[in-house]
Amino acid sequence: MAISRTTSTNVTRFAVIGGEMPTAQARQTALMMEIANKPGSLADTMLVFKRGRLNLTWIESFPMSGSKNEYLFFVELEGHQTDSRVKKALETLRRRTARLELLGSYPKASSAKP
Repeated sequence: MAISRTTSTNVTRFAVIGGEMPTAQARQTALMMEIANKPGSLADTMLVFKRGRLNLTWIESFPMSGSKNEYLFFVELEGHQTDSRVKKALETLRRRTARLELLGSYPKASSAKP
C-alpha cells in the first residue's frame, strides 16, 4: 500500500511491504530497471510504455554503485501487474533491459494533508 503525505512544497511517500499478492483493486505497479548505457536506450525503453498505452506516474534515476555513467531507473505506472497491457510491457522490458525487477502492485496513493 502506498500512502502520500503532501505539504505545500514536499511529498513524502511511504510503502508497506508484504508477502501477499495484491488484490485487483491495486492500481499502481512499481518496477526497477537497468538499461544499456548508450544513446537512445532510455527513449527506446519509454516507447514500451507508450505503445502499451501505460501512464507513468513516477520515474527516477539513481547512479549505480561503482559506475560513473550507469543508472537504475525506478518507474511507477498505472495498472496492476496482472493486467494484460502491463504483463505485455513487462515481457517486452525483460527482453530489452539488462535487469528488470518487479517491485509489486498496490492501491493508488492517497493524498493526506497534515
